[in-house]
Amino acid sequence: MRVLFASTTGAGHFHPLVPLIDACTARGDDVLVVAPPGLGAALAAREQPYRIGARPPDDELTRVMTRVLELPPDDGVSLMTREVFGRLCVTAMLPTLEAACREWRPDLVVHEAYEFASVVAAEHQGIPHARVAVSAAGFARSTDTLLRPVLGPYGPGIVERLRDSPYLTRLPASLDPSPYALTHRYHETPEPDALPDWWGGAEEPLVHLTLGTEAGALPTAGGLYRAVLEAVGGLPVRALLTAGHGTVDPYS
Repeated sequence: MRVLFASTTGAGHFHPLVPLIDACTARGDDVLVVAPPGLGAALAAREQPYRIGARPPDDELTRVMTRVLELPPDDGVSLMTREVFGRLCVTAMLPTLEAACREWRPDLVVHEAYEFASVVAAEHQGIPHARVAVSAAGFARSTDTLLRPVLGPYGPGIVERLRDSPYLTRLPASLDPSPYALTHRYHETPEPDALPDWWGGAEEPLVHLTLGTEAGALPTAGGLYRAVLEAVGGLPVRALLTAGHGTVDPYS
């Protein structure tokens, strides 16, 4: 079986694909990964073949992101989904993904939830596609309707078929009930002693805190992380906070 995996830039978008990429590789599938230049180093360090597409023009991306940060959060998310993921990233990546689908002829396209150029390319070639969660399912569903103006011109019904495609998530139903009819849940089995003993032998429940890989670089990040850490500070748990490389020190 040939499986094409597609991601936008960002560790938080690519990493949910990794266990699926590894599982397909382990069972002998042919795997191809397609991503923007920002993931070039990460893909070069892996064993699977890959192709690198383009990134949006810097001036256009900067202009949109400046507007995103000036808007109230909900409006900023809407603009980001529509203009960055839905328009700029699709325009930049579509030629590479169209060529990969046409020339390599995958049996299945698997994309992270906000990579849409692969959906367009798969639709044009009649290839089934599946979506991998990078956030809560309810959040993803709330942004789906924002895509109609930007994905609609590529073909009728693309957004509807995106919404109806298989939805794969690592989050348990108790934490993240899904509105998607074809929801499939997967999990990774951690290696023994996968984490160093940062808690001095303590055995309290482990709570993983994360706001993703990008939120830490926002102007409001310091106060937001302080609030999260203080919320768990008095609880009888071990806490592990993970963040992106650009995260500011919340106590600076």
